[in-house]
Order: sequence, then C-alpha cells, then structure tokens
Amino acid sequence: MSDLLVDTVATVTGGSSGIGRSTPLEFAAHGASVVVVDVQATPQEDGTPTDDLIRERGGEATYVKCDVTSTDDIRIAVDEVERSRESTSWSTSSVSVPPCHCSS
Repeated sequence: MSDLLVDTVATVTGGSSGIGRSTPLEFAAHGASVVVVDVQATPQEDGTPTDDLIRERGGEATYVKCDVTSTDDIRIAVDEVERSRESTSWSTSSVSVPPCHCSS
C-alpha cells in the first residue's frame, strides 16, 4: 500500500461493480479513505462488496446506497458523506445509466 493519498477521501459513484470497482480499489491502495456510492453493495459479478474488500486489505471504506437517477437519493448520499467524512478530496463517477427512451 502506498501513502500517496493518505489523509484524502475519494467518493466513487458506481464503485461496486465492473470497471467502476477498480477505481475505489486503486484509491484505497494509495491510502485514500473511500466512500463507495452505488445502488447495491454486492458486485453484479458476485463476490465481496468493494468496501468490505478495501477494509480486508487494511484500508478505510464506507458504502452508501444511492440511485443516481433519484434526486432524493443523491441528497441523502451527499448528507451521509458529509456526516461521515471531514471532506471529499476526490470525486469520480463510474456509474452507467441507461438512456431514456421516453416519448415526447
């Protein structure tokens, strides 16, 4: 584990699965405290939730449930991050939202 990002906080949306999962793992590998924001904690591929895996590897991580298509969920997630952490140093989105096929 590197100490490059010690004393920083990374908030990652879509960090539970797929390509998005590698982002919080990499932040944690360099010493950042990580907040994983996603609709589900368990990866779509199954396996250990990202925040649990980071803690098992000696890092600090929290999971916050959030559907980024819901304004209410986003407000709740931001409030949770602010309550649990001093501040966010890094914020990245790895979330994939399907396009809306709405008729006008």
